[in-house]
Amino acid sequence: MEYVYHYTTIQVLALILDNKTLRFKAAATLNDKKEGSQIIKGRNELTFISSWSKEEEESLPMWSLYGGLDGVRIGLPIEIFESNLFMKDGPTVVEEYSNGPLLRTAENLAQGKRAYYHRGVEYHQEQHRSETIGDDGNDAIWFTKDRYWAYEKEYRFLFSFPLNTSVRSRVEGDYIDVGINEELLKEIKVLVGPRNMLANKVIAEALLKQVEAKYEVETSQIPYR
Repeated sequence: MEYVYHYTTIQVLALILDNKTLRFKAAATLNDKKEGSQIIKGRNELTFISSWSKEEEESLPMWSLYGGLDGVRIGLPIEIFESNLFMKDGPTVVEEYSNGPLLRTAENLAQGKRAYYHRGVEYHQEQHRSETIGDDGNDAIWFTKDRYWAYEKEYRFLFSFPLNTSVRSRVEGDYIDVGINEELLKEIKVLVGPRNMLANKVIAEALLKQVEAKYEVETSQIPYR
């Protein structure tokens, strides 16, 4: 079974397991401010991304930046969303018309062309980024980054609402919570960070019991003092 990995805190792990959801952040809030600079106007407000890595080997920079040395690394099957394309308490899409806004609830992310897909990020020098965009159009821009971010070895999951080009559209809020396959959630693997805080391992073990996880919590192999 192929896995992807996400560095985060023990608190976020607790929320993921309790809610059975993963949070996707609005594309406009990503840490690389150059991302999406070539995108069609309005797409930024309708695109949401969850960032992972397919790199099984631990990364000290990733621990430091995203999980904290006392955080956790989550491993989940890459198919975690495949049979579960729904959002918890579906968000509201706002369409701005001249006579006022129209609120539209998106019941299911599978609606609309290419609403969901995932793949690895490619890294290029800035001057070559526009030349490496693939045939799938504007959404491919979200899978190319400047080489300075290459240490992330990022793998992305992306949800994008259908774009109504005749009106400005946006999703209320800067994130969406996407439901995950509860059977595959039992395949979760959790690694406790390099500081190896005993309390966090105990908490993680208790959390995994709630979802009947198949694997025990492991500790980082990085010899951090």
